[in-house]
Amino acid sequence: MWDLQRNGGNVVATTERILSGRGLEVPPQSFQPPLPVPASSTPSTSSTPSQAKAVQPDLITRYNLKAKLAEEASSRGESPASGEEETKQKQGQAWSTNKGERQALLQRRREEMILAARRKMEAKVAAEAALAKPSA
Repeated sequence: MWDLQRNGGNVVATTERILSGRGLEVPPQSFQPPLPVPASSTPSTSSTPSQAKAVQPDLITRYNLKAKLAEEASSRGESPASGEEETKQKQGQAWSTNKGERQALLQRRREEMILAARRKMEAKVAAEAALAKPSA
């Protein structure tokens, strides 16, 4: 495998090297050959994506953000600008020397990014639905 990959997949050159008795070079330890993809029937491949989705839950479920999502939805009607001001204040703070505080800050940022991405996607879907509605 290493020789084929090294010479661009030239089977003739690899075969000639073996038949002439020169042998093949030992691959480096970092070499990872590509795993062969088993040829499977069509029904089993159609069930594979549903199994993969069961293994990989959405980010809201994975990071337990349902409560924050509900809280954000209820506070959205009150004052949407206050959340932006809080975010700007948090960004102005210095990086903490305490490991726990840094971890909490990074977790909060991750949650904010996930929720912001969700809001953006919801807005995009709503805009697409609004555009599709009048033409129908």
